[in-house]
Amino acid sequence: LRSEWNKPTPEPWALPTEIWRETIERLQRCQSIKAKIAAGEITSINDFITYNLDIRLFAADLLATADRLFIKHFYEALQSVTILDPTCGSGAFLFAAMNILEPLYEACIERMQEQPDYFKTQLAEISDKYRSNIQYFIFKSIILRNLYGVDIMVEATEIAKLRLFLKMVAVVDVDRRQPNLGLDPLPDIDFNIRCGNTLVGYANEEQLLETPRVNKKNSLFFEDEVAQFRQKIEDELNTIAGAYNTFKSLQLEQEANRAESDQDFQVKFKKQKSELTERLAILNTLLNEQLFDSEHQVITGNREQIFNKWLKSHQPFHWLAEFYQIIHDKGGFDVVIGNPPYVEIAKNNIGYSLSNEYKDLYAYVMDRSLLISRGTDFIGFIIPISFNATPGFNQVFSRYRNGSLFISCYADSAKLFQVTKRLSIVLKIKGSDSLFMTRYIKENIGNNEGKAMSYRLSHSPYKQIFDDIIQFNGIPAKISFPIEERIIRKYFFNKTTISNLFYTNGVKIYYTRAIRNFRPFYDFIPCHKFPDGSDKIPTETKSIQIDTESKWNIICLLNSSITFIVFSWFTDVRNINPGFINSLRIPQMANLKELQRFGFILMKDYNLHKEVRYNKTNGCMESYYFPVKSKPIIDEIDKVLAVDYGFTDEELDFIINYDIKYRMGDELNREE
Repeated sequence: LRSEWNKPTPEPWALPTEIWRETIERLQRCQSIKAKIAAGEITSINDFITYNLDIRLFAADLLATADRLFIKHFYEALQSVTILDPTCGSGAFLFAAMNILEPLYEACIERMQEQPDYFKTQLAEISDKYRSNIQYFIFKSIILRNLYGVDIMVEATEIAKLRLFLKMVAVVDVDRRQPNLGLDPLPDIDFNIRCGNTLVGYANEEQLLETPRVNKKNSLFFEDEVAQFRQKIEDELNTIAGAYNTFKSLQLEQEANRAESDQDFQVKFKKQKSELTERLAILNTLLNEQLFDSEHQVITGNREQIFNKWLKSHQPFHWLAEFYQIIHDKGGFDVVIGNPPYVEIAKNNIGYSLSNEYKDLYAYVMDRSLLISRGTDFIGFIIPISFNATPGFNQVFSRYRNGSLFISCYADSAKLFQVTKRLSIVLKIKGSDSLFMTRYIKENIGNNEGKAMSYRLSHSPYKQIFDDIIQFNGIPAKISFPIEERIIRKYFFNKTTISNLFYTNGVKIYYTRAIRNFRPFYDFIPCHKFPDGSDKIPTETKSIQIDTESKWNIICLLNSSITFIVFSWFTDVRNINPGFINSLRIPQMANLKELQRFGFILMKDYNLHKEVRYNKTNGCMESYYFPVKSKPIIDEIDKVLAVDYGFTDEELDFIINYDIKYRMGDELNREE
């Protein structure tokens, strides 16, 4: 019975914290996925992401049974994949990437060792290892071949290197009878983990060539020298690429140099690194001057002094130069991952100028990542939910729309990090243009509640979620189920918006912008009382003015679970903005007397459950409202509105019980 669905599920059917509604959802999802597998509908890695299947386990099973030709190509691809964190900090994401790659390397090596004659070339590199074990070789190979990072703080990059080194050392058994206790010299990854400003500098050759020419007095570009300058840059880039490949090969092929003494090897190694560093310095000087001149076409004062100040504040990082062999030869990094800084630019002096396109720094990092990744890119970021839930980020969102875009959305209660923030995990993957979303996830993913949720989680595979009417002010819906799509279609079938009922001299309806599990609207002012009898309207309290005759039906609509669920689908679930209210759809309401009655009862009930507390800091009595206690009245309002919207009983049940466990909290299990 649906009346029992909100009660805790008993054993043996339950997962931790589940209610019957969630258990049924999980079992139905399991049956659906099993049917798709049986029908051969799970055909790509993207399908694994869509249905939240275990890709690691699949890869392990595949490598355990694949033929030798597949193993050969898989291992070659594994060694060549380049993974970048453009704001790596202390290297948490690179460290996680290494932990994912390591078992794949190990599985391939185990399979290759079964047929040593066929894999003679691949195994030679491993058998020629110097002192350490295979595990050490795997980590060394991953660090040198696969992982790259950039951060603006030099301290952060040093910590990132140290974390990777400690991971390597931890797998080696110390042998006091061996030179250096049996440890290989640690790899030099100064050219893998770099310090610089991800957002300032030339990302690729196209950017360099597009740099505007400036006046001859300060520019590198004299009309008759443009071609020579470009050729000089290209020659320097090629020289650096060759020097870097030699530098990396010296470390990966150390056994080939074993005939030399360790001392001789170190001399050769230091010389190669010194040459590479010098060539990079020369090239960066040329590029820095060109970038500076393009931004400072008119200079009043000492040019050298201004240039040095600019260099210090901007810390330019030229991807084209620092990673030329990747940017030029491969067309960019294969994988870009990270957790870019959440910095509101208007509120922070970041030391350099950016365009006015976005308000937050993370959006610029996402844009830059498109320039330094391959056309067949794989990009994954954990970023604020504003990326896919506020109009201010529509431009960067649209730039990520080519290919398959997977977005999972998390409330602050999900606790992806220690910081409480509403976040999205965004995965941009090669494939046909399509968008896949999850619902707004409130489960704490770090505990049993999150583990239970993982069995129910999936990305909604409805392409029309973005391309059709299922969007609100350009924002896609955070949905997971076909029933939600049906509800949205019926909701948007109503073309009239609340803004059509706004009147300058109309009756006021009040609301508080910040909300959590309820979003109450009042026909009275939820004000604070001071000892002298004066009132103070809280700063966050806003109002709208509507036609007097429409007061009660609008009050009911705004307080309904229907509007709450639309709010959860199409906003950052943080603040109610006027644009959202203006765009709410109104059906042709046939039961105005019922709505008037319930609206009046609801306002009375809000005041009945009000608590007044003294705030010592503000020196006033503050009113607190608890709309959760009025949920039965709100349910009756939704039943009336459902008739006007044309919702079925099943759709109404979904709306009334949307996020019920979190909206009601302890009230859900309280005995009547």
